[in-house]
Amino acid sequence: MKAGIILAGGKAERFGSDKALAKLNGEVLIKHVHSALKESVDRVFICVDSEEKIRKYRFLKDDITEFIVDMAEDFSKGPLRGILTGVRNIEGEYFLVTSTDVPFIKPEAIDILFEKAQNVEAALPVWSTSIMEPLFAVYSQKAVERISDYMHRYSTTTGKNPWAIDLIRSFDKISLIEVRNIDSTLGSFININTKDMLESLNYTGAEEANKQVKGNGGNRILVNKPASNFFRKGIEYEIRACIDSDKSLYNAAARYFRKEADFYYRNDILFLAARARMSEYQCYERAAQLSKNEYSSLFQRIGIRKKKT
Repeated sequence: MKAGIILAGGKAERFGSDKALAKLNGEVLIKHVHSALKESVDRVFICVDSEEKIRKYRFLKDDITEFIVDMAEDFSKGPLRGILTGVRNIEGEYFLVTSTDVPFIKPEAIDILFEKAQNVEAALPVWSTSIMEPLFAVYSQKAVERISDYMHRYSTTTGKNPWAIDLIRSFDKISLIEVRNIDSTLGSFININTKDMLESLNYTGAEEANKQVKGNGGNRILVNKPASNFFRKGIEYEIRACIDSDKSLYNAAARYFRKEADFYYRNDILFLAARARMSEYQCYERAAQLSKNEYSSLFQRIGIRKKKT
């Protein structure tokens, strides 16, 4: 069984109101997305952040659609929270994730992602800049379930909120598909962020995309296990560093994140390399902060006080 999750729990701060209910071509945005998913999946789950939104979107309820409310844990704010909530409720080997603001999403594009997800842990569109689309992608349910508790332990220990892209870093094998091989018009990747964009939009889904937008040279399977191992080791060291307040463990975590980044650099996946380097820098920053606190504690023990100015 194929499932689809529509992430509808966002605050839409840039839009200024509930953009899922904003109208385009006489229909609300979420209805455009819902209709496309119904053509390609067996079950649709609309993930919201409150019972109030269920009441707002109840017109979408039908035989294959149901609502789920974000889990109460505060560890994974943002889209990842909706993904991890969804995976606990769905049945099926693979599921699609999308948002409410992609009104030109095509059922054919969804079908391609499900096809490319076979025998890997995720299938993601990728641009020429190596930027990925983790919020229009197909994931293996088993792979996401496997790391859900892991992400929870990491976040509750370190105080960090993992990103959706951190899911990709944890996978051993992923399929990267050039955006034009999913939708030659690129319409499936147009998301509505502001009211001005909605009002000025004249895309119908039939036009050819801007010729300046280039693909990334083709599809490929990335055997990501070396990097995912480095990522998991870095996470484990960071958790231990938080528990023990040990700067040497932060430094060890940083070194593993750097190894992860180097793997992505060698494979020309700059999007993931940048995220891995961010994790590296954050660990070095925490180690430096510990050092500062250690010196402050030492000065207090030997009776040195900061001079008042």
